[in-house]
Amino acid sequence: MRPAASVLLVGLALAALDPGGVQAAPEADAVTARAFQIHYQPLADAADLVSPLLSESGTVTLRPRLSTLVVEDRRAVIDRVGDLLRDWDIPPRNVEITLSLFLGTDRRSQDPQAPQADHGLSREVRGVLDKLSDFTKWTNYSPLGSRSVTGSEGDTIVANLSDEYRVVFVVGSVHEAHGAIKFDRLQLQQVGLAEDGSESVRDLYTCALVLAPGKLRLVGAATDPNSNRVLFLAVQSGPR
Repeated sequence: MRPAASVLLVGLALAALDPGGVQAAPEADAVTARAFQIHYQPLADAADLVSPLLSESGTVTLRPRLSTLVVEDRRAVIDRVGDLLRDWDIPPRNVEITLSLFLGTDRRSQDPQAPQADHGLSREVRGVLDKLSDFTKWTNYSPLGSRSVTGSEGDTIVANLSDEYRVVFVVGSVHEAHGAIKFDRLQLQQVGLAEDGSESVRDLYTCALVLAPGKLRLVGAATDPNSNRVLFLAVQSGPR
């Protein structure tokens, strides 16, 4: 009987020493810390991004001098944070934006059947303006200026279309996977000289835009709903 008891006691001792036993914590629940270096995006934005992923005991610490985020949490959470930051912390993407400004006028009372000159307009712009003429009173369009510029996410760009008009816009984000380019702000401005010779700026139209790459978007600005003249801005963009 004693040998059997000895074998049983030894077996229990081995089970207690076995690191794979039921008393050992699963690896996924082990609390650990990992440092993530942020290369391209603001460090504070990275902290805001990962905070919702943390468990109740998780912490995030910013080390601005090293551009590093230190996250302490369970291993499974740490892995999710790493995947998220890897997809998010990427170089700013570039976009090419083409801007074309037109003056629309109502000439129906003068000669409603008179053909319109295309003024060298592209086929796509001409098609959009022709459709616009079908259900608006503005039947004639004259180009005032056009320009293509390149910018990156976060850039504020000033594009002078003529001596009198310019566009100021902020490139918000480029979502290549979803095919969308966001402009946080787009302003059409009229520029002139004040009496003292300084620059005078008048905001004619301000908006935020989300564009599909390669698609043309048309926005309009008129000083009065009954005006016979209106400015149309054609915006087209795509990743570069």
